[in-house]
Amino acid sequence: MTAVFKREFKTFFTSPIGYCVIALMFGMTGLLFVNYNLYYLTPDLTMVFQGLQMYMLLLVLPILTMRLMSDDKRQKTDQLLLTSPVGLTGIVVGKFLAALLLFAISCSMTLICAVIIAFKATPTGWSFWAITPVCCCSAV
Repeated sequence: MTAVFKREFKTFFTSPIGYCVIALMFGMTGLLFVNYNLYYLTPDLTMVFQGLQMYMLLLVLPILTMRLMSDDKRQKTDQLLLTSPVGLTGIVVGKFLAALLLFAISCSMTLICAVIIAFKATPTGWSFWAITPVCCCSAV
């Protein structure tokens, strides 16, 4: 399982897909943060997280997960992977954890938004804890 995880996570960064996903998430987070918080001068981050959750579910997660098995089939490495001593459950869990780690890295930008709000205003309690349900619900 760890070999599959390392291989898949490395594959995200040897191809441009990992960098594009992270750039897309950072760009969407920045755009939503500027539009909803800095433009209207509100310390409430719920609109940022709601907008980000919608875009994550529609764009980012399909980009991350569609290529997991199809890329192996295209490169003809699926036969090697399925005949390896790793079970099917280990293969699926390794690929899932690699995609989840890349997704968590791309969600880290929202923490920066919460820190910026904390320096300039008194944030609501929801502002800091709103990222947890967004990441957990979107990843499942």
